[in-house]
Amino acid sequence: MLIQSASPGTLGGARMQYQLRQSLVFLDASAFNVPEVMVGAVQNKVDEATGELTDQGTRDLIAKHLAAFAGCVRSE
Repeated sequence: MLIQSASPGTLGGARMQYQLRQSLVFLDASAFNVPEVMVGAVQNKVDEATGELTDQGTRDLIAKHLAAFAGCVRSE
């Protein structure tokens, strides 16, 4: 399972991810843990008209996350 979150707050959903991961441990579910994606202040990183993510640093982080997850899935 891949977890990503975004929020208008500065933590970007970090507490939600922590609590979700605790639930997944209880369910003996696998979660992809590194790198983590928590996008804070998302309202400043998305084009309001199109909904497109405009922040290049965040786009790069998400691309890295998805590539690492794809590599993990291929190796299983």
